[in-house]
Amino acid sequence: MRRTFIFNPLNSIQYPINSNNRLSAIKYLGKFIKLSRQTLESSYENGFALSEEIQFQNTYLELESLRFNKSFDYNISVDESLDTQDIQVPQLLIQPFVENAIIHGLLNKDGDNKLVQIHFKKEAVFLPCTIEDNGIGRQASHQFKGMDIQKKSRVMEVTQKRINTLFSHAVQQQLLVIFDKTDKNGAPNGTKVVLKIPL
Repeated sequence: MRRTFIFNPLNSIQYPINSNNRLSAIKYLGKFIKLSRQTLESSYENGFALSEEIQFQNTYLELESLRFNKSFDYNISVDESLDTQDIQVPQLLIQPFVENAIIHGLLNKDGDNKLVQIHFKKEAVFLPCTIEDNGIGRQASHQFKGMDIQKKSRVMEVTQKRINTLFSHAVQQQLLVIFDKTDKNGAPNGTKVVLKIPL
């Protein structure tokens, strides 16, 4: 999972280089190096402080925004009651959901007003993390040619197994829920993922 996460944006650096857009290539590469350094440093630890996770996701979203020519907006919000320095979260746990929101939800959507949002809050002994997009929804994304549905399903399966392993003490709880959003007319209007991380 980490290897795919590293190589996907690295391959994207070819576009500004081949287009002779030196400034864009340097800017993109700088953010990629920052993200890679944080990923490698975290591999020696069990996880991130929440503050580091927020910084990591912000850098990742900036990188993807540059990669896709700023075709979507993003927002990260955190409840004020959370001590982001003290709370630990497993590394790259929410990453597949953020990536899916962008790649399979937003990029296949026509027009503007594309948005992915990440929100952290505290709920008793859990840290619910919500990843929400206003893309085309899961059912429509399966219809696009060239999308590797089997690969996507495998990533979700691995992520679910990882959740079960990391939080085996709380496996009786429903830690991961995925909602298919609809608009007022019942048409697909994106996806909402709620991952409850035990504290």
